[in-house]
Amino acid sequence: MALKFKLRYTERKRLRYLFGLLIFILLNWCTQFLISFWLESQFVPILFAASSFLIGSLMLYYRPLHRTSRFEHELEIEEDEKMKYIQLIFELSPDIEKISRPVRSKPFLFRKSARIFQNRTAEKAFIELFIKVFLRNNRYSATYFQMISVTAAGILVIPPLWIKGLVLIGFMFMMHIWLSVVWEKIIVSHPLTKKYRDMEEFFIAGRKVALCMFVIAIAMTGFFILIGYLLTRNL
Repeated sequence: MALKFKLRYTERKRLRYLFGLLIFILLNWCTQFLISFWLESQFVPILFAASSFLIGSLMLYYRPLHRTSRFEHELEIEEDEKMKYIQLIFELSPDIEKISRPVRSKPFLFRKSARIFQNRTAEKAFIELFIKVFLRNNRYSATYFQMISVTAAGILVIPPLWIKGLVLIGFMFMMHIWLSVVWEKIIVSHPLTKKYRDMEEFFIAGRKVALCMFVIAIAMTGFFILIGYLLTRNL
């Protein structure tokens, strides 16, 4: 809570992100050192680090307890966290009416809405609709690339090999679930396409799209990891 308070009220957004990244790297290094000490059966540094962490936590939490000026700010942080999860639940629900968003009269991609597939079938129609909505809506595409970039950066920064494996497995699991949810949200949430959800082509197209996007995500993650590894090795 104390770190969130400091980061929240940092004026510059880029500076706030930089502080968050530095804190993440610092905690990662501390974890690496503690694991190395544990493997070498050196418990004195571990006890010293645990004591320092406990004392620092008590100091950060003890000072605001005697001040009422931060009480409202802490309530704002808790309220924002609660509203963030509520908004996520509402966005994932296809039965809740969404707030209309401004739409570009001339979208950047597929401006003339030309056909992607020349051979028109129900399965390809579902796939084409998903691709166009996914690429035109920056929420979906931005989240997709953010998950890839964060995973690649985490695998490059985190030293222990077993943690890298856990991060990669978690990314694959979350990406598969997220693609399935986005497919349902794009196709089922629209009243014109909702009535076709029981068609066999709907499930076939969903599996193909999820598999294709999943493979692309894994390939892009591996490419970014390889580029980052080559750049850091040459430094």
